[in-house]
Amino acid sequence: MKKNCHVETRERVYNLVGKILYMPPKDKTIVRLFDDISDLICQVADKAEFLRNVYPNEQYRNHCSAIVSNMLTVVEELNTNFALYEKLKKLLDSNVLDETDSLVAKSFIRDFESSGINLSGDFKKLYINYQKKIESSGNELCNMSQICIKPHRLIHKRKKYPIKMVEDNLYSKNPNIREKAYNMLYHVDMNNYHTENLKKLLKYRSKLANVTNYTNYFNRTLEHSILKTRESVHQFLSTINENLKPNLKKLFENMSHNCNIDKIKVSDIMYINYKLSNKYMNHKSNKSFQNCINSLHDLYNKLFGISFNLIKDSENYPDIYYLQINDANSYLGTIYLDLFSRPGKIYQDCHFTIRGGRKINEYLYQSPIVALCLNVNPNHANPLNVDFDFLQQKNLFHEFGHAIHSILGRTKYQQVTGTRCSTDFAEIPSTFMENYVEYPQNNQPSVDEKNFKLFIWPIRFPHIYQYGSKYFSYILAKSIACIIKQSTSMDINSREFGQHFRDKFLIYGGERDPVILIEDLINKPLTVEMLSDALLQDFV
Repeated sequence: MKKNCHVETRERVYNLVGKILYMPPKDKTIVRLFDDISDLICQVADKAEFLRNVYPNEQYRNHCSAIVSNMLTVVEELNTNFALYEKLKKLLDSNVLDETDSLVAKSFIRDFESSGINLSGDFKKLYINYQKKIESSGNELCNMSQICIKPHRLIHKRKKYPIKMVEDNLYSKNPNIREKAYNMLYHVDMNNYHTENLKKLLKYRSKLANVTNYTNYFNRTLEHSILKTRESVHQFLSTINENLKPNLKKLFENMSHNCNIDKIKVSDIMYINYKLSNKYMNHKSNKSFQNCINSLHDLYNKLFGISFNLIKDSENYPDIYYLQINDANSYLGTIYLDLFSRPGKIYQDCHFTIRGGRKINEYLYQSPIVALCLNVNPNHANPLNVDFDFLQQKNLFHEFGHAIHSILGRTKYQQVTGTRCSTDFAEIPSTFMENYVEYPQNNQPSVDEKNFKLFIWPIRFPHIYQYGSKYFSYILAKSIACIIKQSTSMDINSREFGQHFRDKFLIYGGERDPVILIEDLINKPLTVEMLSDALLQDFV
C-alpha cells in the first residue's frame, strides 16, 4: 500500500463532505454520497486491516496498522460531525427516500448515534474515552489469547511457570499435565494482567451503554439483531440447554468410555477432541487442496451456475492463490485464498472483505474482492497436494460461505453488501454451507462423525472482544441453517434450491431486514421455539 494513501483518501473524503453540506436538504443523492465516503474509507482501511493480519514482514504490518489507525481517526471525525448528521437526519425525516435508501440512511444514522453524536459535551468526552478504553483492553485480550505454551516435559518439573507454554500440553496423555496446562492457560494470570484487562473491558462496556441510555451493553448490542431482545436470547439458549441435556448426557458417557476417562474435566476436552478426531476424522476423509477447490467449484456451479479457476498469485507469497468468479461469462468478483500458516499471520480461520460490491450505475457493478484465511500446515514444494482433514474442509466451506455471500450480493450500496449486516445474520450462509461437506461427493461422514460435531463449537476466546454480547450468533446461525434445510421441499443439492437461496437471501446482504429475508426464504414466521426445535432435530 502507498505510504500516504490515507492522506489522499482523507482529502477525497472531505471534498465529498463539503459537497453534501451544500446540497438541498431533500436531495436523495446524499445517500449515494455517504456511501461514496464509506467506500473510499473501506477500500483503504479494509485492505490495510487484511494485510496487517497476514503479511510476513513486521515492518510492513506496522505500516498497515498505522493506515488503519489513521482511517479510524477519519471515521471518528465523521461520526462526530453534527452538521453531517443533521443533513442526513433531515433527509431521512422528509420521507422522500425509498425503502432501500431509507434503510441505508438509517444504518449511517446508527453509526452517528452509536458514536454519541447527540450527547452533550461532557458525556461525549466520556463516550470517546470509554470507546478508547474498550479498544485498548480488547486488543490486549486478543494479544494474550495467542500465547505460546512451554513443552509438557517441563510442566511438572518447575513450581513457577512463565505464561508462554507450548499448546501440546493440552493434548497430553497424562491427565495431571493436561490439568496443569489448562490451569496455567486459563487460571494462572501473571500479576492479574489478563484478569484486569477483562474487568476493564466489561466495566467500560457497561459505562458506554449507560452513557448512551441503555440499561446494559447486551441490550445496546441486540437492538438490530435477529432476536432483538435480551429476553428472546435467554429463552433461545435456555430452551436449547434443556432440550439437549439428554443427548449431551449420552454423548459424554460415550466420550468417557471411548477415551477411558472416568470423570471428564474441562481440562480433558482438548485431549478428547484430538483423540476422537483421530478415530473418526481418519485419512479417508482427507482431501488435497486441489480436490477441495474442485469440490467447491462443482458444488457452486450446480447450485448457482457460477464457475472459477484456481490461479497462483505470483506477485505475493508463493502459497497464495485466487479465484476469479464468473457467472454466464460475466465477472462477479475475486476470492483470495491464503490458507497456509506462516510466521506473522493471524492464527485464526477468518475472512476479510477487501472491497465491497455496489451498484455504480444502471450498467456497472463494483465487483467485490474478499480473502479467506486458514492455517493449514504448508508444503511449499507442492501446495496443491496438501491434505485438508475433515475439520479443515468444514472450515474452508464455512469461510467460503462468507465469501460467496459477498460475491453473489447485488446491493445498491456497499455499506450493506454481503457480510456487512448484523453478526448473527452474517453467520447463516457460512454455517449453511457446512452442510455440503457431509454429502457423498464430499466424503459422507459416519454417524460417529455427526455426533462428534456436537462438541467442536468454535471456542475462540478473542471473541469475548470481537463478538461482545453476540457469541451466541454461531448457535443461532446453526439453528436457522437447520430450519432452512428442514423447511424446504426442494433438494438442497439442486439448482432450483440454489437459485431460490440466491434470489431470496444472498443477493441482499444487509439491504433488507434479516428476519424478513429468513421468513421469506422459509415461507413461515420465525419463532424462538422453532429455532430450538430445529437444532434439536438436527442433533438427534
